[in-house]
Amino acid sequence: MTPQRLNEILERLRRGRIAVLGDFALDAWWHADMRISELSRETPYYTMPVVREEYGCGGASNVAENVRAIGVETVIALTVFGEDWRAGVLGGLLERAGVDTSRIIRDRRRFTITYGKPILHGFEAVQEAPRLDFNNRGHLPDGLRDELLGRLRTVCGEIDALIVQDQIANGVVDDTVRAELTKLTAAGTPEVVVVDSRFCIADYIGCITKPNNHELWEALHTTAATEPEGLEWMPAAAAELAARTGRPVFATCGPDGCVVADGRQTHRVPAPRVDGPIDTIGAGDACLAAAAAALAAGSDPAEAAAVATLAATTTVEQVGTTGTIRPDRMRELCERTNAQ
Repeated sequence: MTPQRLNEILERLRRGRIAVLGDFALDAWWHADMRISELSRETPYYTMPVVREEYGCGGASNVAENVRAIGVETVIALTVFGEDWRAGVLGGLLERAGVDTSRIIRDRRRFTITYGKPILHGFEAVQEAPRLDFNNRGHLPDGLRDELLGRLRTVCGEIDALIVQDQIANGVVDDTVRAELTKLTAAGTPEVVVVDSRFCIADYIGCITKPNNHELWEALHTTAATEPEGLEWMPAAAAELAARTGRPVFATCGPDGCVVADGRQTHRVPAPRVDGPIDTIGAGDACLAAAAAALAAGSDPAEAAAVATLAATTTVEQVGTTGTIRPDRMRELCERTNAQ
């Protein structure tokens, strides 16, 4: 990947139209100053006095935010929110990021997925307490699923690429939605459908897939076989999954970058070297967003993998937060790599 070619891709992908389907989540950090905690008069417990609250995009929300961050002008959210205060907060974050939220369904029978993280501050120590999860306990009701599928079919005629993030049990993507995606990919509308699935990656026939090394191993080994140490097994496994799905596979392997198999060739795409501390939270979302954007802009799989590893590297450099793609830093990393 030369700096000139990277600039061409980043400029071309700006004109893309990409939809993101999945479970859009709100990340919440509630900072409690335990130095001013008081014993409750009604219970034998000390309070957790919240002095600061922070909110961010998680799950498919973070994917959509990263598609916008890399420069894509039109990003459409396809999901279901609850009718709760969290929906307003998350919707506002997405709108400020430039994501089109007009196709989001709101329904009182669903939670807006939220991961609440109490951060307890003492005199010197700071510690995260157990997380509070607002998750749904059942699949979408049939009528609600039909409404979501109707919006998906309509949107697919308007976009260049669809990203599917299938990460949560009882989320918006279930067997019925997966079957519909198989029909859409068979019809070629849109041509680019990229899926990240924690539990069902091998079920997405006709879709481009992005497993990490653990998901790739589990997709191909239903027995209790232990994942080998090292990554030597990954190229053959990625090629096997590509043969099964009939579409390219982007298998990520942390700081070692990505293995991409397109059914004919398999490539190892290394990640740029990073000095100093790193934070990998959100790197997979950034990789997914960048790969889909590059493919929608006409890049071949190997080239899209190179763009994706550059994008993910810019996020791991952002310590203590869920990183967001930084195109200017992508350019710097690309120039440094070519100069070495």
